[in-house]
Amino acid sequence: MCCARRGPDLHSAARACAALGALAVLLTAGCGGGQAPEPGPDTTAADAPAPDSPEAAAPDDGMRLVGSVTVPEGMRFQGTTVGGLSGIDYDPATGRYVVISDDRGAHGPTRAYTLDLPLGPDGRPGQPRFLSMIPLAGPDGPYAPGTSDTESIRWAPDGGVVYGSEGDATGALTPFIRSAEPDGTLRRDYPLPPYYLPASGPDGDQVRGMRENLGFEGLALAPDGRTISAITENALVQDGPAAAAETPSPSRLLQLDRATGAVTGEYVYEADPLRTTGTAIGPAVAGVSAMTQVGPAAFLTVERSLALPRGFVTSIYLTTTDGATDVAGADALTGGETAMHKTKLFETEGLMGNVEGITLGPDLPDGARTLVLVEDDNFGRVGSTTFHVVRVGSPTGF
Repeated sequence: MCCARRGPDLHSAARACAALGALAVLLTAGCGGGQAPEPGPDTTAADAPAPDSPEAAAPDDGMRLVGSVTVPEGMRFQGTTVGGLSGIDYDPATGRYVVISDDRGAHGPTRAYTLDLPLGPDGRPGQPRFLSMIPLAGPDGPYAPGTSDTESIRWAPDGGVVYGSEGDATGALTPFIRSAEPDGTLRRDYPLPPYYLPASGPDGDQVRGMRENLGFEGLALAPDGRTISAITENALVQDGPAAAAETPSPSRLLQLDRATGAVTGEYVYEADPLRTTGTAIGPAVAGVSAMTQVGPAAFLTVERSLALPRGFVTSIYLTTTDGATDVAGADALTGGETAMHKTKLFETEGLMGNVEGITLGPDLPDGARTLVLVEDDNFGRVGSTTFHVVRVGSPTGF
């Protein structure tokens, strides 16, 4: 989701958020390596709290933020502006990452990038090295401006990538899940159940489908590569309310067979209410902004909440489809379904901004695991293009 699309007020909201300390302090670093970026500002690194800082720790100290690195606003690479990064995945075989931009064509083609992100022994990230730009294409070739809103991406086990587009609630921009060859050309389009597609009633009000800016944000592949899972940021219109203060929202997690495209399962995930203190000032948003799969039925979800004056609150949950009601084929929820169970593993307030991507990263020398998250800067409108590394210490169930 591009936060800034909610209206011009969010630009000033983001500035106020920064003034309140809701975004990290920036320190100087470099960007070099890989193919040289085109001229632009120097890279900066967000200074994360020390590993033993209580504000960076999970509720049980099982996870903590150990470091962050920020790409300079407006950096150019292979003829494009690096920004809008809304999904990330790590390939342990090559040690490389793939990220996707949600640019709708204003700063370059619909695209993904590959990069290296070296980590120190303690997990702190070094200078990111962008390696290649992958122009993505749809059924009719390269996407025309305004015809995609790509928000999530995963490496495919047989080469190439799987990625998703959020679409919009007007129906002019249809959401989709597709796979691509390594060069970005279309490999497969996966049909979605019709009740995900926005539709309006006789009076023009939306009566079905994904809400504006609250559609598919998270995408995951099963460990065996056979199943694609995609999750909506908030409830479909016919399923329940959008998240608000004291109001959770029943998102849906859709599962597809990667080989055939058939629906193999569908589950309710209850997104948290908006995290605010008193009345929110200006636009506010809460919901599931990223997801990765860590077991046959287990996922890590990122829930992001933004409401001023509080600012950004970022939470990571471990959740499972085990025991949840399979609602595949249901046009609308009844409210009696058993939702996916979820356990909070990590939360931070003000140290991360508009996080929209998460992946398991490399193991550290001491055996600890890492999670790598990426922020969407909305091309200078909200937040920064920042990579965060979270160390996974004590056992967390994945």
